[in-house]
Amino acid sequence: MLTPELFQFFDAECDRLGPTCKRMGELREERGGRKKAIDYSGRFVDLWQDADPESPPPVTEVKGRMARLVTEGR
Repeated sequence: MLTPELFQFFDAECDRLGPTCKRMGELREERGGRKKAIDYSGRFVDLWQDADPESPPPVTEVKGRMARLVTEGR
């Protein structure tokens, strides 16, 4: 059963995990790891796509970077 305490735990983890995945995607891209950059960026988008609209995360920016990386890989 999901208790309020578990929801708080998951919210806190997403608050830390999302930005970490975003940064890992940026670092992998800088180092030429296109596939890993897409993977980490995708994890960020999955975690943050339904974020509070009053403080929107840069999901659109990350999706654009992912699209560019996919296109470059073809």
